[in-house]
Amino acid sequence: MKFLEFIQSIFVPAFMVKRKGMNIFLSILVFLVLSTLMALPMINYFSKDRYNLLDESLNLKIFNYVIDKDDVNGAFTEDEKATYNMTYFEDFKAFGVKANKNGIYIPEDSLLENGKEYVFKSYVPVKDEEGNITKYDTYYIHLVVDDYDAKLDEEPTYSIENVFCKYKRDDDGVFRHVLVAIYNDGVIFSYSDQANDKVALFYNKTSEFYFDEANDMTYVSHALSDHFYRIYITQASRRTFLYVFLFPILLCWIFSFVMKGTSPLAKGKEFIAVGAIASITCVSACLIASIISMKMCNLAFQYYPFLFVGYYLVCIILINRRARLTRINETTGIKEVR
Repeated sequence: MKFLEFIQSIFVPAFMVKRKGMNIFLSILVFLVLSTLMALPMINYFSKDRYNLLDESLNLKIFNYVIDKDDVNGAFTEDEKATYNMTYFEDFKAFGVKANKNGIYIPEDSLLENGKEYVFKSYVPVKDEEGNITKYDTYYIHLVVDDYDAKLDEEPTYSIENVFCKYKRDDDGVFRHVLVAIYNDGVIFSYSDQANDKVALFYNKTSEFYFDEANDMTYVSHALSDHFYRIYITQASRRTFLYVFLFPILLCWIFSFVMKGTSPLAKGKEFIAVGAIASITCVSACLIASIISMKMCNLAFQYYPFLFVGYYLVCIILINRRARLTRINETTGIKEVR
C-alpha cells in the first residue's frame, strides 16, 4: 500500500502535494539529474552517427571524393588551374604540417607557403532514386595554413572575408566551395560566401590536424566532425540545463507568487518540489520517445518548455481541486471516495 501511495505521489498529479515538503536542495538535485539524463540520448545518438549526420548537414561528404593524380574523371581543367591554386592532396601531405593546442608546426625544409590557399577538387557523384549516377557535381576545398599570433595583435595573412567570400556561386545559385583555415589557436571552417557562415573550432588537449602519408582527405572531414561533436555536447548540455533545470525552477518560483494564498502549496519551495516531481514524468516521456525514435526525442526536447508548462499547470489545477473537495467533505461530513 505504501509503495502504491509512493507511485501515486510521483506520477499522479493530484497526489503530488504529498511531496510538497521535500527539501529544497533535494528538489534542485532532482532537476539537475533530470537535465543530465535528458541530454544523454541526443549526445549518444550524435556520437555514434556524427560522421554521417555532418556529411549531410554540412556537406562534409565532399571530402570523400577529392581526386588524386590517378583520376581521369574530374581532372583539373586549364580554367581551374588559372583561377585557383590547384593541387593534389598527396602533394600537400608532403609539407608535413601539424597543428594542435601548442600551435602550428611546419618542418624547416617544408615548401609550404604561409597564408597561401591550396585548392583541392572534389568530384561528387549525384545519384537518382535507383542509385544510378546521373552526373557529378564539382566542389572546391580551400585549405590554408596561417601561422600568425593573434596574442600579439598580428593580422592574419589570409583574409577569409576578402579572399574566400569573393568566390562566385554557380549558375544554379549553389556555393560549391568550403574553407579549412588552420590557425595557431584553432581551425575556421567556412561553407558559404557569407562571412558569418563560419565556425571556429578551437583545439583542446586531444584535437589536432596533421598531414602525413597515412592520411587521406576523409581524415580532414572526420577531424572536423570530432570538433563539431565537442561543440554539440556543450550546446546540448547548455540547452538541457536551460530547458530542464533553470526554466522550470524559475517558472515554479513565479507560480508561488502568482498563486500565493489560493493553493495548498504555501511556499516557494513547495511549488518547486511539485515541479521537480512533475519533471520526472516529463523527462520520462522524452526518454521513452528517444527509444522509439530520435526524431520524436528531438521534437520532445525542442518543445520541452511547453510540455512542462502544460503538465505543471495540470498538476497545480488538480492539486487545488483535490484540496477544495477535501475541504468540502470535511465541512459536510461526506467521506471522500477514492
